[in-house]
Amino acid sequence: MHSHQKRPLVGVIDIGSNSVRLVIYDGLKRVPRPLFNEKNPCGLGHGITQTGRLQEDAKELARGSVTRFCHLAKLIGLRDIYAVATAAIRDAEDGREFIQTLEQENRISIKIISGEREAYLAAQGIFASMHKPKGLAGDLGGGSLELVELSSGVISHQTTLQAGTLRLLDACGDDPDDIRKHVRKILEKTEWLHDGYKRFYAIGGGFRSIARVHMRAHKYPLSLVHHYTLDSDMMFSFLSHLLAMKPDKRESLDGLSKRRIEGFVPSIIALEEILRITGAEQVVFSYAGIREGLLYDKLSPNEHDTDVLTASLSNLMGKETLDNDYTHALFDWQQPLFADEKKWQRRLRKASCLTSEIALPVSSDFRGQWAFEHILQASLYGLTHRERVMLALSLYFRYRKTFRMDESFLALVEEQDILWAQLAGTAADIAFMLSAGTAVFLDQVHLEVDGDEAYLTGDPTALSMVPAAVEKRMEGLGEIFKAYLSCER
Repeated sequence: MHSHQKRPLVGVIDIGSNSVRLVIYDGLKRVPRPLFNEKNPCGLGHGITQTGRLQEDAKELARGSVTRFCHLAKLIGLRDIYAVATAAIRDAEDGREFIQTLEQENRISIKIISGEREAYLAAQGIFASMHKPKGLAGDLGGGSLELVELSSGVISHQTTLQAGTLRLLDACGDDPDDIRKHVRKILEKTEWLHDGYKRFYAIGGGFRSIARVHMRAHKYPLSLVHHYTLDSDMMFSFLSHLLAMKPDKRESLDGLSKRRIEGFVPSIIALEEILRITGAEQVVFSYAGIREGLLYDKLSPNEHDTDVLTASLSNLMGKETLDNDYTHALFDWQQPLFADEKKWQRRLRKASCLTSEIALPVSSDFRGQWAFEHILQASLYGLTHRERVMLALSLYFRYRKTFRMDESFLALVEEQDILWAQLAGTAADIAFMLSAGTAVFLDQVHLEVDGDEAYLTGDPTALSMVPAAVEKRMEGLGEIFKAYLSCER
């Protein structure tokens, strides 16, 4: 698709057990970018365990939200809008009747998705937002808990359980021991959960609240929930600490919003019990869920094969595609410096090359700082936090020689990672100084290495035109290269 072609906007209305939400995206593509996101608490899942029906006040709140969202969609001119309803609606005796009323009033089609379908879409959300995920994904909502086993891009097992936060509160009250017994009983019935997993991908607002509280408590430098990763031993210790708190102190935790207080204890216990029964070694928190999975599921297999990081960077750079001659030439030109790079480093270096000129429109005094902060704060998928900081550093060193930023971020990377970023960034700077961003010039002047020495070679005429500033920068590159090789050994 050419960059001048504009994709039609697409919207998703998600009628959940806790809230009703509208998200409008910039198109149906590998990584759709949210342009508008509104969520209204409605509590449709409250009381279903006792009465089997939706509460009238919750229905009115949901009805008002759906009416507003449909009106907005009409004014905006949304051609494609997908509306789905989950656990509360499918479990309530009057759920289907309520949805029919909403459909008639708003002239919209609303799909009540099954528990199996919800689990499937949660898995698709992980596939859409993570790079080659493998392990167990769990989506905790107000009415249900979906668990899905992921491996090599396919779903091996899946189940939906009546263990959402509102459902647990209705069934057990606010007694942690009763909630734990109830959750454990439900989980124990799913035999394949005992298989053991390296990673548990935690989806849903309750789980994200736990991540935010942990990040604030430990002064984590990168305020980003998606791909926040913790070892299970550390997670168990923190969850026990939270449960041991007095309620008033727990409710005032930094990072816990007021609307998440009610379901916080059930979320803690659900996470504890999932980790206990599965033996997962790590928890990876996810921002993506069924809405992202719904749109991802509508893409072609070829679009699924597109690297989520590359697609994210396309959004960031404002282009449909980042496939250009200079990017490939720069990547190949740097290659001698990275002869023994691992697959994940190669992928990250490609991302660095794709974005190497991102800060050129910015004043030269601020380019390094701007590029660094831009990458840290951008909506990028398919990157661990370590990789994100490495990418940000490589772009910083593309424009600056010495790191003069908040050093707390360096705690997320290793010494060799910093040297890798210096090497990639410095090489990108030299390449641009040589070529002015012209791929043909990089074909004439090559970067070569001999042992731990780096030098330029190639066409004699082109070499005779190499400016003194480049020769000076090459001396710095040589020092970084030697340090990188020494650290690698």
